[in-house]
Amino acid sequence: MQGNPLPADAGSRDLFLTVRRQYPEIYACTRQISRFLQERYGWTCTEEEELYLTMHIHRVKSEQKPGEDAEQFKDNPRIVTRTQFAGRHPEHCPAAL
Repeated sequence: MQGNPLPADAGSRDLFLTVRRQYPEIYACTRQISRFLQERYGWTCTEEEELYLTMHIHRVKSEQKPGEDAEQFKDNPRIVTRTQFAGRHPEHCPAAL
C-alpha cells in the first residue's frame, strides 16, 4: 500500500529536516507510528507523510495544558494516548507500559 508522494522539492525536504531536528521527541513518536504502519500494513511513510504526522502530533501535544494528564484524552475517539496505543501494541511502545 503506497500513496502518491508529492513531487520532490528541496524546500519540503528542508522543512522536514528542520522539524525533525527541532522536535526530536515528537519525531520519535512519528517514527514509532511509521514503523507500526510498515510492520502491520506494509505501508512505507514518505518524508512528507512523516512531516504531516509530526506536525499534528505537535498540535495535540501543544493543546495539553501544563499539569494535565494524558488520561483526560482517553474518551476522545480522535486521540489515542501512548498508553492506549501501547496497550494495543506493546511491541511498539514497551516504555509506556
